[in-house]
Amino acid sequence: RAAHTLGRPLHEDLVQRMVANKKVLAIVEDILGPKFCCWSAHLFCKLPGDPTTQPWHQDAGFWPLSESRALTLWLAFDDVDSSNAAVSFVEGSHRLGRLPWQPTSATHHLLTQEIPDVDLLGKQVSAKLKAGQASVHCDLTVHGSPGNTSLRRRAGLALRFVGTDATCLGAMINGYQMNRACILPRGHLSDSTGHWVPLKRRSGNPRGRRQLKENPQDRENTSRTCREDDPEDI
Repeated sequence: RAAHTLGRPLHEDLVQRMVANKKVLAIVEDILGPKFCCWSAHLFCKLPGDPTTQPWHQDAGFWPLSESRALTLWLAFDDVDSSNAAVSFVEGSHRLGRLPWQPTSATHHLLTQEIPDVDLLGKQVSAKLKAGQASVHCDLTVHGSPGNTSLRRRAGLALRFVGTDATCLGAMINGYQMNRACILPRGHLSDSTGHWVPLKRRSGNPRGRRQLKENPQDRENTSRTCREDDPEDI
């Protein structure tokens, strides 16, 4: 598939490490100020020859927030350019407010709606990135991506941040509540109101690993399990 939603994404070790990365925090704080949280993450992957397009859209159209105070940091796992479906943005479109949608005309698509007449909105800029680099866009920025016509994969991790001075007005279309399980990088200092609820630690796995380590007969299985669970060993 062109977009892969990680199971319980904010529980993933890689996601938590990236959200806590000093460079990431500095970039986000420079835009949103000191009070913000990470409310979601998505892994986007377009394999070679994948014709799926992401129609032109604004993230704000999906996120029920009291004001435009959200951004996405898109971290490239692969080198990305126009040949392997780099994300493109409409320059200055974040100043246009929320724009109307219409059913998409694309044959292979993720979203069923798109923003029409994008050519009239401004210059389109393709985000050419090296693996490890990132682009940042706000929730009102019009963006999209074509199919991957190359022989190279295009994968990236999208980290979603929101200023905690904004409030969540209700559930998204899929029923997800943005403010129910978030990573607060600075604890209660990230949100003194309590509106953005911190993520609860998973129960079970750490306890299960401790039990395995306490059983000498299972040392070999324990070692194998730990290696498989460590993203740096995959």
